[in-house]
Amino acid sequence: MYDANLGCLKKTEVRKKWPNEAKDFTPWLVKHLGWLSSAIGIDFDFVEKERKAGPFSADIYARDIRGGHGVVIENQLEKADLQHMGQLITYVAQLEAGHGVWVATGFRSTILKAVRRLNKHWPDSTGFFAVKIGLYESQDGVFQPTLELVEHPKWWIDPVAQRFWAYFERRQPGSPKASFDQISSRRRRRFVVDGTNLRLTQYFRGDCVRVYLTGNSGDTDEDVFSRIRPYRKTLFDEIEKSEFLAGDNPRCTTEFRVNSHNECNWDTMIDWLNNQRDKYESVLRRCYHAGH
Repeated sequence: MYDANLGCLKKTEVRKKWPNEAKDFTPWLVKHLGWLSSAIGIDFDFVEKERKAGPFSADIYARDIRGGHGVVIENQLEKADLQHMGQLITYVAQLEAGHGVWVATGFRSTILKAVRRLNKHWPDSTGFFAVKIGLYESQDGVFQPTLELVEHPKWWIDPVAQRFWAYFERRQPGSPKASFDQISSRRRRRFVVDGTNLRLTQYFRGDCVRVYLTGNSGDTDEDVFSRIRPYRKTLFDEIEKSEFLAGDNPRCTTEFRVNSHNECNWDTMIDWLNNQRDKYESVLRRCYHAGH
């Protein structure tokens, strides 16, 4: 990962900074609650640590300043498990909270599916958030925590992505018009590449930005991959191989690892996204015209 302030960062174990979840991480998060608020887009007002919830205690209890809902924050400095999921649901029910925020170092697909199911039946404007926390370290021993929201209510829109794309458009006022994928919480924006029946997607995430090819709404993967196939070899020949994701990579995805929540990195990210877009479009248009 790259950070404009700290340079190249190496991923490290979270307990290197927070050895004990209750004694080290929870107090740290209380002091940096604004960091979590900014990532989720809900302004939290801290209320209490170890808030009583019947015979139990919630790690952190806060309040949604705008909506007035209670917010339960459950911390886990390891991969999410069913025990903590049960605890979070119990605390939310006991405290009649509107939001449940689950912070863990990783989430299995089965856990995320359960959170998604909960959100499907939860009242509008409230719900559950699953937040993956990571830790990077610079050569000078400076730690950089990262947050990645991996599950959220269906109404949610990524506030950091919104700010990034708005900054992108202010810096590039004459850039071609893009369409946003609403299902992705405005993390993805897409451009039609004339004549190819393909779209170029720029994707914003907490720990990277990506560029890849896709089709139109309603297209099957098989149809899209067959349309991408004629361009694959030239793309892999003309774009730096280290930028492509490993594996089959059917969408020809390239990635720039970066702390995208740090606004100091945004100019570097925009330059990379623009350069990648130019490379993809050049290959697609050249190959398309050569075949017609």
